[in-house]
Amino acid sequence: MHLFRRILVPVLSLSVLLGAAWLMPKLRALPGGPLLNRTFEKLRSRELNARDLDNLTAGYYEALIQEGSLAAAGGGLFSRFAESEKVADRLAEMDSRSRRPAPYLVWEYKPNLNVRIEGLQGDLITNSHGMPDHEYALEKPPGTRRIAVLGDSITRGWGVPFGGSFEALLEDRLNAEHTNDQVRKFELLNFSVGGYRITQTLAVALDKAPRFQPDVYLVGISDVTILRRWGSHLTLLVQSGGDLRFDYLRQVVQRAAVRPDDKTEIFPAKLAPYRLPTIRWVIGEIKSSVERSGAKVILYLVPSVSDSRLTRSGFQGIPEIASEYGLPLLDLTDTFEHIEDLEVLRIGGRDRHPNERGHRLLYENLYRKIQADPEISRSIFGSESIPPATTVGASAASSARSTVTKETKR
Repeated sequence: MHLFRRILVPVLSLSVLLGAAWLMPKLRALPGGPLLNRTFEKLRSRELNARDLDNLTAGYYEALIQEGSLAAAGGGLFSRFAESEKVADRLAEMDSRSRRPAPYLVWEYKPNLNVRIEGLQGDLITNSHGMPDHEYALEKPPGTRRIAVLGDSITRGWGVPFGGSFEALLEDRLNAEHTNDQVRKFELLNFSVGGYRITQTLAVALDKAPRFQPDVYLVGISDVTILRRWGSHLTLLVQSGGDLRFDYLRQVVQRAAVRPDDKTEIFPAKLAPYRLPTIRWVIGEIKSSVERSGAKVILYLVPSVSDSRLTRSGFQGIPEIASEYGLPLLDLTDTFEHIEDLEVLRIGGRDRHPNERGHRLLYENLYRKIQADPEISRSIFGSESIPPATTVGASAASSARSTVTKETKR
């Protein structure tokens, strides 16, 4: 009887699938068939829904940033994300070799790294200051316009060859087309760190970037930075007894009744009501600090390679905060919206970090939108006169997007 059941279940399952395949064309021909077809396609889609995407992203980052007592929990979370144990092993090896403790930030990149990440195109390379970027002098050279680029693993360029991130491509473009007698060189300093949350970005803007005298701060906000697990940085500090540093964050933890002995999965629920208020506070603190130095702040929204509707839902409230503070905003959430097969732009099937082609699309969209906004153009280029868009520059983004779209249809 037991053997009979073992045979019967797969046979029945196969029969149902074959029956559905035979029946669907006939149902599509009936009134209401298009609705059934859309429903069937939705169920068949490999894309995740909003909750699945959030949980997947959370699992990846929770695993990436575990410290001390959270290590075991992180391994479990990561295993749900990883498509194979080899992926987890590669990240664990990279992590132990690349990070060093930092009291409030929890971790930061070590300087002078050249860490091979097997199975991915991109290695982790840092300069003598621990930035995932080329070498830059601490003192700003004369005639140089410096732009501090802040963000997480997307801006860092996770999974793409060194120099292939949208930040590096933008630096090359500015130096190729926008230098003049006043600005002889552009330097885009990438301060991004994989796994950083918005509360860690604040410390980078206050402590690390100012030492290099930037003229502009490009503050990146990605969907993986501010979704449901935005408070994982605070979780680590609370569970480890670390210093929250800012009175505002101490008040948030107190009002949320967050305790070190809370289960890790409880923290997101307790901190959820304080997500947008904390983002608003962070942006206000960055604005105050940066503008006191005479520099400018530009916010940019950078998406992972996901359904654009889900991506935009994760950014709700951010444009209003930017407007409230009078800060310019570069919205890149439309970068991948016309791509039929998003997997061709990802570093892996279920890893939504953009690959090299994805970063090129981000760069083209970013450059085009910089040129389209006179205020942002003046801030970036450092000149009252805005250089006209070249024929190549104006058409490059649409050409690149068209190329990818055509390839996905083949």
